[in-house]
Amino acid sequence: MGFKKDGSSHRDGITNEMNMQEQLSIHSDVLFGDSNVTINHLGGTKNKADLVATYPSGELEKISVKRKKGLTNGSFDYINTSKLDLFNNTFNDSIDVYNSGRKLGFRDENLIEKLSETITNELNNIDSNSLIEFLTKFVVEANSDMTMVITDTQSNVIYKYSFTETPLVTMMENNYKPYIVKSNFKSKKILFTNGEETIDLGLRLRFHLNNGYGAWLGVNGKKTSNLVVKIQQDKIKKLVDSVENKKVVSY
Repeated sequence: MGFKKDGSSHRDGITNEMNMQEQLSIHSDVLFGDSNVTINHLGGTKNKADLVATYPSGELEKISVKRKKGLTNGSFDYINTSKLDLFNNTFNDSIDVYNSGRKLGFRDENLIEKLSETITNELNNIDSNSLIEFLTKFVVEANSDMTMVITDTQSNVIYKYSFTETPLVTMMENNYKPYIVKSNFKSKKILFTNGEETIDLGLRLRFHLNNGYGAWLGVNGKKTSNLVVKIQQDKIKKLVDSVENKKVVSY
């Protein structure tokens, strides 16, 4: 599956947030239990929340908006960052290879292969303790006060639930250990086990160049291509179905 690199995903995301601001306001009596709730747009890279709901009492509710054309399609990111120093030297070897080829000025296939192999190896070597730390810090704690809103534009349905109601939080609270499924890909499936059963929540860890090899090497006119880490949620329908305490409304 290809990933858009032309900025259109970001622009579409902003449009979706503005549309949701209107739709959440229209259906606030069902979704928030109060028709007098005010919905405001936040957005921007400094805000993890896209929208914020303000109740008449002054209480605030942060909202993350995810737009999908059918719940069986695609994924969404919990984190998408180029700040690799956040990951405790996990990706140092890849950073070294990346720096050696940055703006090289010509395409070096050996260097491309070396970076690809190094990324794959470093992902495969992430242990459960490190994965617990990453998931706790960048997903669970970062979204502990977040309301998730998923809009299915294919069926025109809005799903609203608290992040704390998700199976991921339950797994972490019940001491299930996450682990990487080793492979030759730069995108790794994360599974959870308690020693007796293994559960697939649809989580995935990706580590890759956000604008491809050419931009990294400086041969295709693009400004730059950075190494980025993503923790993604696949199997969105399964996720939504598994959340018992959710609000659902058609628009």
